[in-house]
Amino acid sequence: NAKTSSTNVNNRVYCFPITTFFALALTLASCCSFTGFPKSKTVAGFRKTSATMTGEGINETFFVSHGSPMLSVDDSLPARHFLKGWRDKIFDQKPNSILVISGHWETDDPTVTAVDRCDTIHDFYGFPAPLYKLKYPAPGAPELAKRVQELLMNAGFKRVSMNKKRGLDHGAWVPLMLMYPEADIPVCQLSVQSHLDGTHHYNIGQALAPLKEEG
Repeated sequence: NAKTSSTNVNNRVYCFPITTFFALALTLASCCSFTGFPKSKTVAGFRKTSATMTGEGINETFFVSHGSPMLSVDDSLPARHFLKGWRDKIFDQKPNSILVISGHWETDDPTVTAVDRCDTIHDFYGFPAPLYKLKYPAPGAPELAKRVQELLMNAGFKRVSMNKKRGLDHGAWVPLMLMYPEADIPVCQLSVQSHLDGTHHYNIGQALAPLKEEG
């Protein structure tokens, strides 16, 4: 029941799957391993990755604990410091754009956001007041959204909608606020279909795999 999220790094696209356990990953599959994607690394196996590691560019998959919305404000959480040190210790390349396939957005059919500027959605309740004042005003990625729609339609998905209003839910902006606090990387989100099985979402990952080779 894993949900996902993606990133376009230089001329590579990486994805951040977000599951019901708030796992965050740089791959376009879910928490299970998907055929055709690069090998994954456990937290213990994390090491700094740079574009010079292979002749064809970066080819890694990362699974990172996301935690609760408190991650955005609670300095006592080790995961907060881990994500804040992402560029220095783990992944030093700045993405061109990010596609988030979020477990916090469920629709009947795949739907992708195509906005000029991302609003910050505070989709949680009962947390300290400062969390509701946080903003992550990243630019939208409408061109990436169009490409996502095109790839899914070409793969046989009969209906792939565009949403020109929705912003970023906390499954996206909480980790991104720590990893890329400047909020200057274009971001869009793709919904999940919780009423459908893993094969459906696996096929979404397969359809979007070409993004890894595109600028």
